[in-house]
Parts: sequence; C-alpha cells; structure tokens
Amino acid sequence: MPAIKSLILIRHGEDEINKIGGWSDNKLTSKGIEQVKELRRNLGEILPKSENFIILSSDLTRAKESAMILFDESYNIIYDERLRECNNGDLANLTKEEFNIKYPGLYFASLDLYEHYPNGESPQDFYNRVSNHFIELNNKYMNQNLIVTAHGGVYGVLKSMINGVIWSSKQKYLLGFAKYYIHHKNWK
Repeated sequence: MPAIKSLILIRHGEDEINKIGGWSDNKLTSKGIEQVKELRRNLGEILPKSENFIILSSDLTRAKESAMILFDESYNIIYDERLRECNNGDLANLTKEEFNIKYPGLYFASLDLYEHYPNGESPQDFYNRVSNHFIELNNKYMNQNLIVTAHGGVYGVLKSMINGVIWSSKQKYLLGFAKYYIHHKNWK
C-alpha cells in the first residue's frame, strides 16, 4: 500500500513522431505543446486547491518541456534521470527509418526480460530502476502529494506495482500523450 498521500503521474506531450523514443532527446511537437497547455488549463479541476505538491520530472527533454509548461517558475521541479524511459542505447535518437534499416523489429516488447538493447538496458534493468525509485519516493514522501511527469513505460511499471501485478515488458498499460493517472488516499 503506498505511503504517499497521492500520486499524479503525467505522461509528456506528443514528441517528434519520426524518431524513436527511449533515451532519445526528442522535443515536443507543436501538437504536444498544445496538449500540455490544455492539460495545464484543466489542472485546477484535477488538483485539490487545499493541497501542496512535490513535483518531479524525468530529465529527458520531452518530459522536462512538459513539466515546464505545466508548472511555472513558482514551483520547484525536481528533475531525475531515474524517471527516464528505458535506455534504448544505440537506438536513441534514430529516426524511424534508420531504426527500420539498422534494428528492424527490435521493439521493447520483443526483448526477452534480460535481453539488453545494444549498449542499453534490458526490460528487467528498466523495471528495477523505476520500481526501486518509486519505493524510495514512497518512503521519502510519506503522507505527501507527488506529481510526476514521465513516460509511458514508467506508467506501466507504476501501474503494475500499485495493482500488485507481476510486471512484464509485454504488458500494454496505455497512457496517452499529456494524460494523467491519479492514485490517492482520500483527499480531504
């Protein structure tokens, strides 16, 4: 049972659609910026006004840009590399065309649990990094409210942990661009 009071996990807005994700340094597209701005306009309905929040974000560009749009300079955003998507090693920053030529079919879901991306993480390494970090956050921020801006894969690990389900790289927990997931004890 999470010890934190609440967690809102936000996926970054749409990023460069012609590039591979993972540890790529993709920026938000103009559509992605608009998606995040729309979410910002709706945050008042999502967040209880009487609560204080600790804000964390992946340090990858697309998540960082999203966090900066969502929260102005009056908020302290803590950027953390442990909230990154899976390290896809040599695949980072490839266009989809380059990927299809150099690494056809080498998708996250196609990797065995302990199979590494070339010079990157295995699904098990990714799970261990993210789950251990969320356990640490849960202990560090007991009875506090967290907002985390991150990635779809991070959401999958978190969702498995909260649901008590054994995680697999084959699972498909989907969270759209600039969408959020809320887990909370009863807000007062």
